[in-house]
Amino acid sequence: MNRIDILKGLWNPKGLERGLPTLDLEFQHYSGPNATGRMTRHTKQRCHSYVRSMIDILHEGYTNAQVVNGGTDTGGTLRTLNRALAGSGSNLDALSGAANNTFGIQVGTGVTAVAIGDTALVTLIADGVAATQLQYGATSAIAPSTAGSTRSFTVSRTLTNNSGGTVTIQEVGLVLSYTADALRRFLVERSLSTQAILNTASATATYTIGVTV
Repeated sequence: MNRIDILKGLWNPKGLERGLPTLDLEFQHYSGPNATGRMTRHTKQRCHSYVRSMIDILHEGYTNAQVVNGGTDTGGTLRTLNRALAGSGSNLDALSGAANNTFGIQVGTGVTAVAIGDTALVTLIADGVAATQLQYGATSAIAPSTAGSTRSFTVSRTLTNNSGGTVTIQEVGLVLSYTADALRRFLVERSLSTQAILNTASATATYTIGVTV
């Protein structure tokens, strides 16, 4: 293979996906609450929107050392990453409970373009049944599995609309709960995705995170 062929491969988006982590966002819409009733719509998109905190947390894990001012939380405060010094009390997860929209999969109405420095959704949709609100189910995960040369796992959350009117999602994010000396929340992915959820209907958002060799 000559130099021109190598450069073509480097600039080929499909080529770039091989051997690198991939992230897909899928929405399944249902006519009833809590992912019941008839499936009315299904969308899927490839995300390329890991943001700063994803790399900051990975760096801390790779170095196993305290990183002073290593990441900015969803409240906009620069934090020291120090799970390496917290011992057995440290924790990192996305499995938020029902009605808890402070981490796990979040949805919002912001339409600002995604940027590497994003630390929170622009406008988070509140949990509840008032106008413009959605009821957040628990965020769950399915263990990794291998299909051919791809290894992946999924993170999902169901959102139910009992607000009395249509609620339109414009942005989606994945926020990790980070516990060391204190509890923090860090946005690691943000994508734009327009999803209109009718009153009394629901939608399940699913991230599929994987790698293909």
